Amino acid sequence: MVWRFLFILSLPILVQPPQSQAGSIAPFENAKPIGLDSTSYDLAQMGSHYLAERLYDSASLYYHKALQYYQANGNRSRIAEVFNNLGVLHFQVGSLDSSIFYYSAAFDEYSHLKDTAMISVLQINLGVLYKEKGLYEQALQYLLSASRYLEKVDASK
Repeated sequence: MVWRFLFILSLPILVQPPQSQAGSIAPFENAKPIGLDSTSYDLAQMGSHYLAERLYDSASLYYHKALQYYQANGNRSRIAEVFNNLGVLHFQVGSLDSSIFYYSAAFDEYSHLKDTAMISVLQINLGVLYKEKGLYEQALQYLLSASRYLEKVDASK
């Protein structure tokens, strides 16, 4: 048993060397999409990948490109999702005002869609952002409103 464990630890780990992201959006721009929704979904997934890897510039580039496709296609739920992800991105880089902008845009889209679960999540996120900015009254308003929405979500179960 011990030998197997040691053998596994001795296996070489293949690591792909870092590659430049310069021009990585070009294949998407030049592609003739099968459908706007599938192309934009792929772009958004790439944005999420880069966000997870903390490659914020690349993530932002892919999210904004996906957003253009979603807006052209009128897919409000995906627009809301991308706005939310951009809010996360800007929060992670410490750009609180930009994060508030994107979370607010996502909030507007989810409000239009009447998605009470996401509305409450965004209100919590906005409450946390306003707390971070020292605007405690606004933070409290968002957090109390989120509580009311969460009650609606629980009541609908």
